[in-house]
Amino acid sequence: MTPNPLRWMSFPVERGADWTKTALLAYSGDAATKTGLAIYIYAITEDMKTAHAFSSLDGDMLIIPQSGTIDVQTEMGNLLVRQNEIAMIPRGVRHRVTLPYGPSRGFICELFQGHFRLPELGPIGSCSLANIRDFQVPVAAFDGKLQAGRALGNDRSWTIISRLGGNLFSCTQDHTPFDVAAWNGTFYPFKYDLARFCVLGNTLYDHADPSLFTVLTAPSYREPGTAVVDFAIIPPRWNVMEDTYWLPYYHRNTMAEFSGAIITRQDPDCPWNQGLEFQPYGAALNSGMACHGANSDAHRAAEEQETTPKKVQTEGFTIFLLETECPLWVSDWAVEWKDVLKTREANAKPRL
Repeated sequence: MTPNPLRWMSFPVERGADWTKTALLAYSGDAATKTGLAIYIYAITEDMKTAHAFSSLDGDMLIIPQSGTIDVQTEMGNLLVRQNEIAMIPRGVRHRVTLPYGPSRGFICELFQGHFRLPELGPIGSCSLANIRDFQVPVAAFDGKLQAGRALGNDRSWTIISRLGGNLFSCTQDHTPFDVAAWNGTFYPFKYDLARFCVLGNTLYDHADPSLFTVLTAPSYREPGTAVVDFAIIPPRWNVMEDTYWLPYYHRNTMAEFSGAIITRQDPDCPWNQGLEFQPYGAALNSGMACHGANSDAHRAAEEQETTPKKVQTEGFTIFLLETECPLWVSDWAVEWKDVLKTREANAKPRL
């Protein structure tokens, strides 16, 4: 745990990795006591093995692809999660991930405490931010075959890989875990297209707090306005404030802030969609009360720019934020890789 801002310009990529090969980046709390959360990254080039399924027994998994498409087969049906979409897989729900269009990379926020929900809109009213009607839920899909008019789901052995306490365990069973022909209930996998998010913003002066861009939240209920984690995005939008400063002021947050990029340019020719490298950068972490904001070049540009209405954040990527009231511990792996990047950067500089 450190008060210093951290930034990873890239992450190491393991060729031949599938959905079970995620890397822990940061965490807080403990799955055993149902407190806090964990943040993982994934960079996969392979489908999960035939007759293999995965589940997290630690928490609900919010999947945030940076690039690429994943096909998620769950016990309750299938979800095709495309670029600029997110998905949530509830704790304990078994699923299998395949790659219909090539490699994919992204982030997973695993929530140990509570569940993701829409934020309270209060005076904002309806038809703002993320709307219930735009979330998509899978339809039951029986993964078996009919034999003599009867459903058969135990035609081969399956391996079930589960994460518990951050460790992986496996067992086998003689039937498919995807043998549900129908289901009901109120807690289920879902996906959401971030392009449907209705952005709100300031129309007279100053810059909106990032909480106004919250897509999903997991309230801590310690006191009003606190959250185990808020998932927010800073997407393409219009700025219309005249004669005012458009950038967020240099600031300190009471919450720890983890950020990354979601590629919105989906054409295959986009350089950010090539390969598995995290682009345009890896991720950043600002601990609670750590000073951060625009750099001096961006500040000068904001001072000198015309402030007539225009579209902003059109570079082909959206910034996402995971803001949490929990101080985040950085994993040993992430610290070691940060040191490797620092050494590479130092070696790349010309020596005088």
